Amino acid sequence: MDSSKLLIYGPFEDGFPNSQLVELFNCANSSASISGRVDTKIAGEWAAYQCDVPDSDIQILDDCGGHAVPYHYHEKMTCLYTQNSITNHSTRVGTALDGNGIYGKYINGGVVPRDLDACGGRSGVTPDSNGSSVYYYVVQDTAPFSVGCFGPVDSVEECRALYDTCGDGDEITIKTSNGNVNYDPFCPCFENGTNVYSDTSSSELLAPTSAGSTLSTTIVLSLFIFNLETE
Repeated sequence: MDSSKLLIYGPFEDGFPNSQLVELFNCANSSASISGRVDTKIAGEWAAYQCDVPDSDIQILDDCGGHAVPYHYHEKMTCLYTQNSITNHSTRVGTALDGNGIYGKYINGGVVPRDLDACGGRSGVTPDSNGSSVYYYVVQDTAPFSVGCFGPVDSVEECRALYDTCGDGDEITIKTSNGNVNYDPFCPCFENGTNVYSDTSSSELLAPTSAGSTLSTTIVLSLFIFNLETE
């Protein structure tokens, strides 16, 4: 595999000014724009609402869960892993900067784990841990998608304490076709589908505070793939 494509980023985007929404998605709304600091999934839903198109018409990422130049992954990573033939545990897709492995979305038995901590990690036996129980991260369908923090942690509050961008009073309300979503920008600590845990009042954000052309920003430092097939 091309080493230039072996990058996993955190969940957040750098923003889409109106010119990019028009170029990428043929958006007809001249005032539409997407603020940075939100995850790729909610960014797509927000863009679809502002451009008045179905969510399925806004494809920020390709089918593998990646995009942009240099190409990098935010979600899914389905093109990077298979299932272990004995345990049905997903194979390894990468190594986080803390040295712990990142694996596809299924654990032993071919099931989705229900015991992930707020960082997106758990302890257990993996296809390449030689029978030992290790701490590792698992790809998820929802933000933070892979690694929310370097774990383990015992609670979402412990995750939030690692970031001065969590609970810092800048919560916003994002309008989507599925309703309004309260959101804490640049906070990668999620629980039950939300990353807002304070009583701080949200304010609707209609224009980006920062938008760039790179389309990729991460709160957790860039994570480099450890691709077993290329070793």
